Amino acid sequence: MDITIAHPDFKTQLLEMRISGVFYAPRILINGVPVKKFDGVYAVLNDAGQEVTIRINTSIFNRLPQLLIEQDEIRLSRAGWTQFAGWDKSFPAVRARAAFRAVLALAAGRKLNKTI
Repeated sequence: MDITIAHPDFKTQLLEMRISGVFYAPRILINGVPVKKFDGVYAVLNDAGQEVTIRINTSIFNRLPQLLIEQDEIRLSRAGWTQFAGWDKSFPAVRARAAFRAVLALAAGRKLNKTI
């Protein structure tokens, strides 16, 4: 899934972030072309032709990473996913919730099978 990033330095260019998946990390795209990362920082040219650094800070609990463009924090949100509530829908949280519900259903089923 690609998220368009609105920033004043990129009005004529399309700046996007491709969200991480199971087997790959988040990436930055300029006009649909992936940008290479050097030492954890993406260096891209803005509309004025000046080099701008972009850093992506990821966390296991946040589905959407924190994005820093020249030390300016950019808040991302997309269809119910936010940086602070994204952990609720992350894979480990969904699996733990499903396991908890299965244990509760199993316990409730055993109570019903008892004889009076």
